[in-house]
Amino acid sequence: MPKKGSSTYARASYDSQPLVESLTDQLRAVHSEYRTLNWEHLQPVQLTEAQTYGSLRKPLLVVLNLSDTLYLAGKGPVAAAFRFRRYTRNLLELILKNCYLMVWNSESQANTDFVVHHLLGSTKTLLTTVWSEDNYPASARPVKLGTYKPRPKILSEIWRSLAPVEIPSTDNGGGGSAELAPVEPNGHPPADYTRADTLFEHPFQRAYDGQGHEIRWGPHNTVLIDSGEPQQFRHLSNCLLTRRLSQLPSATEDHELLFLTSYLGHLLGHMDRVAQQPDGVKRYLAENPWRAFFKA
Repeated sequence: MPKKGSSTYARASYDSQPLVESLTDQLRAVHSEYRTLNWEHLQPVQLTEAQTYGSLRKPLLVVLNLSDTLYLAGKGPVAAAFRFRRYTRNLLELILKNCYLMVWNSESQANTDFVVHHLLGSTKTLLTTVWSEDNYPASARPVKLGTYKPRPKILSEIWRSLAPVEIPSTDNGGGGSAELAPVEPNGHPPADYTRADTLFEHPFQRAYDGQGHEIRWGPHNTVLIDSGEPQQFRHLSNCLLTRRLSQLPSATEDHELLFLTSYLGHLLGHMDRVAQQPDGVKRYLAENPWRAFFKA
């Protein structure tokens, strides 16, 4: 048992990991390229198949909010109506190359689809799925935050929806018939049936490990990146919360995504071991708070 206040994942042991060698220095060196970001300056992320499906992809699901976390929508023509946070490209490239990405955006489905298309380009096909404010399981009432009432983001909704689905055998030679999925009289699955990849416009993209087994997502291998208020999240211990882009006094002094990208790189360096523990990611985030991590 580690001593109280100590971390099981010593930073010294991570320095030898090639995944994020000198990552923070590299990102700082290019920060001047991202002073003013909009559709004209931020081209869609483009990755090769070798980069996205290589052996570096770790069993980590990153659930990412976009609105007020990565971009702000303003008034005016489409090309100039969006302002992106600095280091947005760096964060997205790290995630898409090395783990699995799901978008859970706090805006309408139409706005979310528009942003995803322009932000990710052809790489949007790599997304596990896309949820929005009006397109995900409505299992909880909205949370009142002043005059705004967003629905809470409950990670267990994802874990239940993405649970591996057993495909019944259709071979009756061994006895017994194939067991079909339950249906209601209207032809739809019942409310408690979790084959959620049939329920949404954006189907789930399943993930498999090196042995061909479907990855089961849970608190041990999931992290949510958002800029909402803490009371919006049911599984706060699996969240990395940033400041809202709309509340930053100066965009040019905003380095949060830079440090967040580096922090995720450190987590990925330990991910093979972290994912084997019952509360791996949850425990890692508790022992290595991302804001305090870079003050040491």
